[in-house]
Amino acid sequence: MTVTESAIPASSSSSSAVLVDAASVALFRRAFGLLMCAATIRFAARGWIDEILGAPAFHFTFTGFSWVQPLPQPWLYVQYAVMALAALALGLGVYARVASGVYFVLFTWAELVEKAAYLNHYFFVSLIALLLTIVRTDQLFALVPERRSVVDHGRIDRRWLWLFRGQIIVVYFAAGLAKVDSDWLVHAEPLRIWLQDAGGWPLVGPLMTSTLTAHAMSVAGCLFDLTIWAFILHPRTRVVAYICAVFFHLMVWKLFPIGLFSPVMLTAATLLFSPSWPRRFMTTTTTLRTATTTTPAKRWPTIFVAVWLLVQLALPLRHYASPGVTNWTELGFRFAWRVMLIEKTGTVEYRVVADDVTYRVFPGDELTALQHRQLRTQPDMILQYAHHLRDVAAARGEGRVQVYADAWASLNGRRAQRLIDPTIDLATVTDSLWAAPWIVPLHTPFPTRATRSMKASP
Repeated sequence: MTVTESAIPASSSSSSAVLVDAASVALFRRAFGLLMCAATIRFAARGWIDEILGAPAFHFTFTGFSWVQPLPQPWLYVQYAVMALAALALGLGVYARVASGVYFVLFTWAELVEKAAYLNHYFFVSLIALLLTIVRTDQLFALVPERRSVVDHGRIDRRWLWLFRGQIIVVYFAAGLAKVDSDWLVHAEPLRIWLQDAGGWPLVGPLMTSTLTAHAMSVAGCLFDLTIWAFILHPRTRVVAYICAVFFHLMVWKLFPIGLFSPVMLTAATLLFSPSWPRRFMTTTTTLRTATTTTPAKRWPTIFVAVWLLVQLALPLRHYASPGVTNWTELGFRFAWRVMLIEKTGTVEYRVVADDVTYRVFPGDELTALQHRQLRTQPDMILQYAHHLRDVAAARGEGRVQVYADAWASLNGRRAQRLIDPTIDLATVTDSLWAAPWIVPLHTPFPTRATRSMKASP
């Protein structure tokens, strides 16, 4: 296809909004919907609906969302069937905004049910689905066009394009900023630990287990996240930068079990291309009169974009308001794009004191394998389960109940140390997003070369 641009002089009025080609946003909407449809089917096919949402007798919920509970079966399977259909409709452009809204509600509900299953890209998917519900993404690639297009067929307000772009930039930049950390840059941890699993690879196995490789990949990963979005945005470096992004994400996907994060981010990164790039692959010749086209502007989109992006910037930075090492306390860790920063192992058991009776509780007896694995290293989940034990004991009429945790953890290869103060009654502790004096501060030094191979133990 031959694409030409016919410039229309921009209006000098401050009440005019610049329109740009909507092709990149519309194609992204289609790819995103189809990818989410495949992801939903994959989730169901692997038996995760029942394993993660249906089977557990107890769920770890997010602060303020304890009222979000899984639907009873068989409605839980109906929920995922509707999610798959909504994602498919979004990808095909069948009432795209309605489909995106349905998908956002059902997916986010499932995400909020179980904190132990939290993944960064789940949060990203919810954000994008919400934006596709709010922003009219035009009739391009739509089987059933919406009653009205964005503003003019094939074009979109430039502010909406930069809303999507800004969200993607925040994800990359925040992930890079989180890697400006001594564990990651100085000690190359936890990457050095994880790369040991690649030692059996043919030819490159010994190279992958080298400490120099871990250091090089740590520095490269930090620089990649901090800058790749800028290189993709710039026309002169775009092609090379995106090829590097493809190589980086596929390598990460191969090395580490991070789910669909890589394909989701590679799809999203196409929004950093020229807005009209998909038209190069269409079969008809089009003259684009969108580069500086204007239309009467409304003020609220500017306010919405500014507030949205400020909130998205504040979320990854909120941990600075909390004391202690974030990767240890995990205060401000979620919803902050702190990707691939921790390798934690731990143990936890509880001592429950009810009247004159003391007994121990081993959480693995009630929790699923996933829940137990996450509980052992995440202080807020240890506290939440302590509250659960308190409530269960109180319901049995055991009188005044005290709950103490004997929890040890190891961070990024350090020797294990206490994670929770064993003298504090967790039954009386209120969950806080900012401070947690019941968490023992990280004081174990980083292992030397001589002790690095020693197994962490209490």
